[in-house]
Amino acid sequence: PASHPSTPLQLALRRSLIMLSTIATPFALNAGMPMANAGRVVSPVMKANIVLADKEAEARIMAIVDAEPGKTKSAAMCSRMAAENLDRIRDEELGCAAMGPPFTMPTGLGWDTSTEPKNQEDMVALAKRLNPVVGFWDPLGIVDDASPETIGWFRHAEIKHGRVAMAGFVGYCVHSNGITFPWNIQAPLPWTSITSDLPAIAFKDITAAGSPGDMWDALPTAAKLQIILVVGFLEMHGENSLALEADGQKHYVRGGKPGYYP
Repeated sequence: PASHPSTPLQLALRRSLIMLSTIATPFALNAGMPMANAGRVVSPVMKANIVLADKEAEARIMAIVDAEPGKTKSAAMCSRMAAENLDRIRDEELGCAAMGPPFTMPTGLGWDTSTEPKNQEDMVALAKRLNPVVGFWDPLGIVDDASPETIGWFRHAEIKHGRVAMAGFVGYCVHSNGITFPWNIQAPLPWTSITSDLPAIAFKDITAAGSPGDMWDALPTAAKLQIILVVGFLEMHGENSLALEADGQKHYVRGGKPGYYP
């Protein structure tokens, strides 16, 4: 065992790995895909290391990760990176303002070596290069005398919202045409008393509810919570400056590339 007690996040990640390994077999068989060693749960041995510009943070993270067994190194790294990132957020000099990045006082951190647009002139040049026909169009004056941090925040928000809108449009079309997976979204699980009495609900049952809005209402509460929590985790990880740094990038309000996801 490790020389320190496991954190709640590590325990949750371990349970999640066990659950995923147990449910992977029926999903594969339902989809008509034979799975090698389907009756045996394989415990992967994880390897984890990280290289950061902030060597003090790297040392703190690796001190915990190195003390973990091979099976839980990745989970330990995830936990420690999240903790280090929270420390950065709470830092008075590095953290963001309480009211959000658009209102963060400009610090210039990271922008001295950044090649990303820093002012209106840069944004005009970028707009004309990307779309010479439309060119620069900013009727709200968002980038008028805006700081580099504000420009980076708005650019990232626009890219993210555009991706979500495109994915949502495709999803709406797919659901409206009754395209579904052939298996159940929920079924009784005999391992616990809480899950043994769950009703069997197939994806086609959700589609039968009507429009995509009605389908959301028809989803089990557990399914809605899973969607919200997964999206929240992905959002948190995408804002993690340490995860970005491990990929050789920087946060978009510190001169990094807007829209980049680690």
